Amino acid sequence: MAPSDVSVIIPILNEAEALPALLQDLHRQVNVTIEVLVADGGSDDGSAEIVRSCPFARVVSTPRGRGRQMNRAAQDARGEYLFFLHADTRIRSSTLV
Repeated sequence: MAPSDVSVIIPILNEAEALPALLQDLHRQVNVTIEVLVADGGSDDGSAEIVRSCPFARVVSTPRGRGRQMNRAAQDARGEYLFFLHADTRIRSSTLV
């Protein structure tokens, strides 16, 4: 995978309700190359399947614990910058930076 400008890291645990809106917001970003890493701490509500259905995002399976989840995804990140978001975050603009 080629390097990205920004690696967006989203730690989750059962966020199936909130994830689609955030993923849609991230997908419509322009003028920036992003990779989306969703650090799943063991969701059982279909959250991982939602992420896997998005070709621009990937699941990083981790043990539970927000810090462990963020650290594990950060190890896989290829972006110049790391951007950590909660799953219920909304990005109203189409320009992340």
